[in-house]
Amino acid sequence: MMEPRHSHDLRIVPVPYGHPDATKLIADVQQVYVDLYAVEDATPMNPEECMSPNWRAAAGTRG
Repeated sequence: MMEPRHSHDLRIVPVPYGHPDATKLIADVQQVYVDLYAVEDATPMNPEECMSPNWRAAAGTRG
């Protein structure tokens, strides 16, 4: 069994929309939609919409 990690092990860093961690999180959220509603969200998404200075994304890593 793994030892529990403490919050001081967590690093939160800004990432762009196309970053692998952001892509994985988006795919995981899409799977939740499939599990709940039996259909994937088909709303078109333009990654350029997430390039504005007002848009922020973050990824957390441990270690």
